[in-house]
Amino acid sequence: MTKKERVMGAIRGPKPDRIPICIVWDDGYIARAAGVAQWEFTYGGVQEQVEIQLRAWQRHPDNDILRSWTGMNRGPVRRRFIREGDREFIVNLDTGEREEIGPEGIGGLWDRPIKTSQRHAAVQINSTDDIDSLIPEPPDPDDLLQTDSYVCLRRLVQAVGDEAFVAFNSSSPFPATLSHLGGHTPGLIVLHEHPDLVEYALQRQYEIHIAHLRAAAQAGGNIAWPCCFFEGADVLNPDVWRRLQLPNLKRFVDISHELGVLTFLWFLGDCLPVIGDIAALGVDALVIEQPRTNYSSDLGQMRQAAGNDLCLCGWNWELDLLHGDHAAITRSIAQQIQQAGAKGAFMWGGPPLTDEYDPNVIQYMCDEVVRLGTYDNGAN
Repeated sequence: MTKKERVMGAIRGPKPDRIPICIVWDDGYIARAAGVAQWEFTYGGVQEQVEIQLRAWQRHPDNDILRSWTGMNRGPVRRRFIREGDREFIVNLDTGEREEIGPEGIGGLWDRPIKTSQRHAAVQINSTDDIDSLIPEPPDPDDLLQTDSYVCLRRLVQAVGDEAFVAFNSSSPFPATLSHLGGHTPGLIVLHEHPDLVEYALQRQYEIHIAHLRAAAQAGGNIAWPCCFFEGADVLNPDVWRRLQLPNLKRFVDISHELGVLTFLWFLGDCLPVIGDIAALGVDALVIEQPRTNYSSDLGQMRQAAGNDLCLCGWNWELDLLHGDHAAITRSIAQQIQQAGAKGAFMWGGPPLTDEYDPNVIQYMCDEVVRLGTYDNGAN
């Protein structure tokens, strides 16, 4: 069974030969798994980013989906590392400005403390005109396709070919909306005082994300990866979430499917109270991870609430992976397969991996998913 067939079997049946694996990673883990420094991925350029992502993907042969770090609306990397004789620079490709790297080398530049971003300026939200002045118009998908990020996604898809699906991150409209409204807490205050205006603002923000969805689909991306966080039932009343998100998510999923793109919804937070709504949206898979506050990410409860058709993703505890606790890793995999994956409609996913994680431990996780998640009869 091919990687694509395995994933589609988990999503729509019949049950595949084994549980598919979708490693969720960031650029730090990609670099570590590929055996390079993170700055090489960040500053190396389009073709280097393609090659490094392919090397990271090949590090785990049983990883059935390549989750691209490029081709997403975080903005293209517009800086490049260059050498001129014995001098080294980071060049801003938009402005031409360059910063020379000192005797400590680029590693020293990379290791500088991250500066705290400036506080959001206070904003006054009283009308839709205020929203229009804060949230930009959606970009033209054809223009996006010319940026490094989408050129990289297209090349990555071409390099993978028919072997596997390539997922692209379409990010998180709700946190982005709050950011436009002054930040997380100020934005929630606006939501309390003017829910109709936040509803309008979220619709505006989704238009931006849909433009990126269209560009990624044109670039050949197979799986959209919209993300919900700061909006679980541990933060928002479920009825508020249904009012704000359901119509927008439904439109996003429908457009994805019209474009021939699958939708994996990554939900960080308490989704149990709304998992029935999520199942009804028609998303192709629900990706969750360990609980962060006082809520449950129990896969048995998820399966009972969502029914047997929604594809769920299993997860390991972060500390088990960070500490290389093989027994605990195996225990979580076995338990969650029994709770939610015995009949199919199941993949293995999180947690999201950073450069803190040892690829050898992640390979052990993959090996155990294959060992424990191989079905006796993939046709039944």
